[in-house]
Amino acid sequence: MLLRLGIFLPLVWYLITMLLNHYGVFHFSIDWNRFIFQFFIALTVVTVSFAYRTGHLTDRLTFPFPIHNLFLLGAKNTLVVFRLVGLWWILASFYFLIKYKI
Repeated sequence: MLLRLGIFLPLVWYLITMLLNHYGVFHFSIDWNRFIFQFFIALTVVTVSFAYRTGHLTDRLTFPFPIHNLFLLGAKNTLVVFRLVGLWWILASFYFLIKYKI
């Protein structure tokens, strides 16, 4: 559930704010919008990629990442790719904050 919320909420935020920007309802910086989208998804994915081992056994085989990634890469490689992309997005987010002197 945490993975779903950690990806779904930033995605909904991004879509709604981009639509509101497009229709002139209010102006929200596209750079900040991208930061929010990338940073929170990256935190979620990196956290899950490291914390998946703390899960418990279930009767049904489940995996929190999209199934197409498992078929293409396998579970271990999917975790590595998600971790690396997530870390890259986190570093890009820190660069953004430094650039804007936050």
